[in-house]
Amino acid sequence: MVTFITSPWTNGKPNSETGSGFGLRIPSKIRRDIFQKEWETITICTESIEFVVPVTPAFWRQCNEIRSRHIGEWLIDNGLDKWPKGTPPLIYVTHLGGTKFYISAEDVK
Repeated sequence: MVTFITSPWTNGKPNSETGSGFGLRIPSKIRRDIFQKEWETITICTESIEFVVPVTPAFWRQCNEIRSRHIGEWLIDNGLDKWPKGTPPLIYVTHLGGTKFYISAEDVK
């Protein structure tokens, strides 16, 4: 298993009620080394829920974010949807194998 640290992403106008406009940045090295171009979706697991997130063609071209209102809902539920400019919270992501990933606001070594 590989665990990496990342940060949330917003489209500049995220909705802290519905969760839309949020995502997670995926480091280029992780995108290159773990993600597979044939993946159309990934599954994200949290302590309480599991959800499917699309991997869009733009992810491979210029946008290294995975975007989903479900990610936004998780950020909101964990008080991570707002942060001072330039200091986003840390998100720990563990690759569980295949297309499954676990996200946490705490290091899960």
